[in-house]
Amino acid sequence: MKIEDYWKDVTIYVAEFIVNQGTAAEKRLSRCLVFDEEVSIHEATNHVKNKFNNVDEILYIDLFDEGLRMK
Repeated sequence: MKIEDYWKDVTIYVAEFIVNQGTAAEKRLSRCLVFDEEVSIHEATNHVKNKFNNVDEILYIDLFDEGLRMK
């Protein structure tokens, strides 16, 4: 039995960004982002910009770790 039979590699980034909620107040979000494949920091940045609504500013995105998830 191999690890690959039951587990899939993931890449984990930690990100903090500011979203505009349509008012004067902005919301600061800190999230761990888990990707099923190896993702570059550039690709992770694009995912934050394109997959979250109203992102005004990305404060940081850093590679946190690699991990495994059950298939």
